[in-house]
Amino acid sequence: MGEFSREYLELLAEKYPNEAAVCSEIINLSAILTLPKGTEHFISDLHGEYGAVRHILNNCSGVILEKVRRLFEDTQGEAKCRALCSVIYYPIEELACLRERGELDNARLREILEQLCLLAETLSGKALIKLGDNITTDHIMPSNAKLLPFRSNVPYLAGFCLAPCDEGFAERAKANGGGFIVAGGNYGQGSSREHAALAPLYLGVKAVLAKSFARIHRANLMNNGILPLEFTDEADYDAIAPDDEIVIENAPAQIAAAAEGECVNVRAGGRELKMKLVITPRQRDILLAGGLLNYTKAHRED
Repeated sequence: MGEFSREYLELLAEKYPNEAAVCSEIINLSAILTLPKGTEHFISDLHGEYGAVRHILNNCSGVILEKVRRLFEDTQGEAKCRALCSVIYYPIEELACLRERGELDNARLREILEQLCLLAETLSGKALIKLGDNITTDHIMPSNAKLLPFRSNVPYLAGFCLAPCDEGFAERAKANGGGFIVAGGNYGQGSSREHAALAPLYLGVKAVLAKSFARIHRANLMNNGILPLEFTDEADYDAIAPDDEIVIENAPAQIAAAAEGECVNVRAGGRELKMKLVITPRQRDILLAGGLLNYTKAHRED
């Protein structure tokens, strides 16, 4: 063995003094090598596709139209839903066209503003999955040896959210622009890992409707801006089916009222539900801020 090789091995021995330390470092390096690589998107107007690309960005790949339909299609019809969406996608151009046609009087402008406020204050989506009792944080966000090295990569981990219960959950949530989880009793039991709230948040989960929650996970959901709603009548749990449309209108006002003991009104599959949201005034403010990070940022001392 050459002198250089011997010195090199002695340096390695100082850092990795036993077999366990060597194996641990090999596992760590192997995990780093398999981390997802960053993705860069290059968009140009080389072939005159700027308009199409802009439209996809403006309409959020169709998510906005779906939300508008949930709220207004039954009362206003498809044509008016699409007209409102045009104002959302291209506000300057569409308002100018309405004004030019003489259709933008005060009444029409008020109607548009009221619809936009209702959209902004409404949580809506599908029941993405219906689960039974005692769903653990391991079910919600698995933590096996293959996923542990990615614990700081929430977008990657989110692809495995609820996979032990339904391998297609993550893709379904992405395709629908988020939605709601329906669960039985003791939802979120087990370890207190925050990833069990971060992964659903990344997938656009707006609320969890459950018979009851494990205490720590319930707090983690609120800290990430997700509503932990409890059924007041277990028959309502039985009545909800996967893919049912769920709507919570006037969400900010209802969250504020929940801190005073009021129930949250939820429409699910055409059925009106009364749900409990047990929160303190501070938790109310955290939810209204969109989560603990936003709340802390707004209240930090300069």
